[in-house]
Amino acid sequence: MNVDQHGASTPSGTEPSRPAVSVVVIVYNDADRLPTAVRSVLDQTLRAVEVVIVDDRSTDGSYDVARGLAAAHPGRVRACRLPENSGGCGAPRNRGITEARGDFVVFLDSDDVLERNACRNMLEAAETTGADLVSGLCVRVHVDSRTGKEVKWYPWLYERTRTLESISELPDLMVFDTLSTNKCYRRRFLLDEDLRFPVGIHYEDLLFSAQAYASARRITLIPNRVYD
Repeated sequence: MNVDQHGASTPSGTEPSRPAVSVVVIVYNDADRLPTAVRSVLDQTLRAVEVVIVDDRSTDGSYDVARGLAAAHPGRVRACRLPENSGGCGAPRNRGITEARGDFVVFLDSDDVLERNACRNMLEAAETTGADLVSGLCVRVHVDSRTGKEVKWYPWLYERTRTLESISELPDLMVFDTLSTNKCYRRRFLLDEDLRFPVGIHYEDLLFSAQAYASARRITLIPNRVYD
């Protein structure tokens, strides 16, 4: 037997009917790397996780790969496609928010991966502190280097666990960690605040993250590595 996020038992090999976390994986012409990104979600130690793949009208077969993954993992992976290419990350992520069924939402790009305990650590922090937004450590991995060089993204922000009642307690977050992908958002918070990514501009994370920081009733930072 497995135990879901609310402590209810489910038969081995089955998934809870409602996921705790929806991971929105956006893809555009990245068919080769998409399976690795999705596998990093399916391999999470938290089992109550779904994958929502949103294809930005790829021309390289990415959507076929996405549909194949959905067929191979029914109930855990879903795939959808935008009617036309948006030219950015905003529109597919917004579609993912709409499609998500989980209580929390995480964003993942097709060329990145989640650390194996990422969803569990962020969900536990959110449930313990009541935070609308939980943020963890992001690591840049230089795959073109012989040593697999890794650079932590502003690690001094994530030296310890801390919960902020307002972004005014740590305004440096708005300056240094403007990523949207190393974070877990309460889906009800995104919907209630009508938080969406701007469409048609680059660096859409800057505006979205600033609005999320400013709107969150509570923000929790955890020292755990969550995103590569």
